[in-house]
Amino acid sequence: MQENIQYFIDAVFNLLLFSFIPFLWWMFFYRKKEKFLSWIGIKKPVIENKRFFLLSFSLFLIISTVSSFLPTIVDRSLTGTGQLKGIGMSALFQTLLYALIQTGAAEEILFRGFLAKRFINRFGFLIGNTMQAVLFGLLHIAILYLVTSVNFFQGFLVFTLPCLVGWFFGYVNEKQSEGSIIPSWLMHGLGNAIASIISIIFFR
Repeated sequence: MQENIQYFIDAVFNLLLFSFIPFLWWMFFYRKKEKFLSWIGIKKPVIENKRFFLLSFSLFLIISTVSSFLPTIVDRSLTGTGQLKGIGMSALFQTLLYALIQTGAAEEILFRGFLAKRFINRFGFLIGNTMQAVLFGLLHIAILYLVTSVNFFQGFLVFTLPCLVGWFFGYVNEKQSEGSIIPSWLMHGLGNAIASIISIIFFR
């Protein structure tokens, strides 16, 4: 019980940390124009092409599931999903907190809700979405370098894969969901949850 409370505190802290700069920016420049949640993209998505959206959503979850069984380029224990491996399904609550709040919600608010929207407004969709995707990749490689040493190829993959995922998330939000970050939050959170659960069950 105490461990679950600590995981909850960590998840909420991470969410607040990633929301701090977006909230300050909104307070200074947009507070009188729009409510924060709507401004950041936490609103009901209006799906432009439901068939494409469902196909993309399903394909992403399938790829997340399959890739979770593949050999990794770094030690699983060093990854966020690997932190929970081997401790059994009693960690389900912790897994959902990690996947949906600590990473899913927090990262989507900062990268797709804040950075992507600001960059796209300033530079247009192609350049702006690419900029936030690159920063998303840099975050992952920076975290990896903090916990271990990797060669160039490993670093390239750890940087490139999140870039592609981040760009895809931005596209789904801005081009298919009228700016809502709910779709990318669900995909991001469920993808991480699937990877974590697979790690718990199969990689003890």
